[in-house]
Amino acid sequence: MPGLNPLGERCTQMVMELDFEEPAYGNVQPCAGKLMLNPATVSPGEEFEAVLTLQLEPLWYLYAEVPDNAPYTAAEFSLLPAGGIEPLGDWVRPPAETYDQGDKIKIYRGEATLRRRLRAGGAKGLTTVRVRISFQACSPETCLGPEEMEVSAVLRVGESE
Repeated sequence: MPGLNPLGERCTQMVMELDFEEPAYGNVQPCAGKLMLNPATVSPGEEFEAVLTLQLEPLWYLYAEVPDNAPYTAAEFSLLPAGGIEPLGDWVRPPAETYDQGDKIKIYRGEATLRRRLRAGGAKGLTTVRVRISFQACSPETCLGPEEMEVSAVLRVGESE
């Protein structure tokens, strides 16, 4: 319906729909993680293995190693405190591929599986083992800012069923 603008002139309201094409990476979650425990049931004080699998979308990659002066963020994996779980050594990482921008930059593409030995605490019951993953995902067109995600799995400490 026509109206008056602030200058007293007749005007009509025009509504225009603009269709902006979203970039290909707009809705993509470039990295997903899954944590499994092997075995998932242990006795108090028994060792077990945490198996962390990262799945990257096609064309996306994470930095595995970067020099200190690089503007990129290398992936870090932190075991969060839980129920007396004790880490036994560091994460065993898969081989990373050399990135074409220099032999000091290494990346993970596709799927990467990391392993870490752990020891169960002394208390029986269920314990949630959690891992925080800090990373920067990139594609040939863009690098996203550093992100964090958390994955978890439940460990049963006590008698097997």
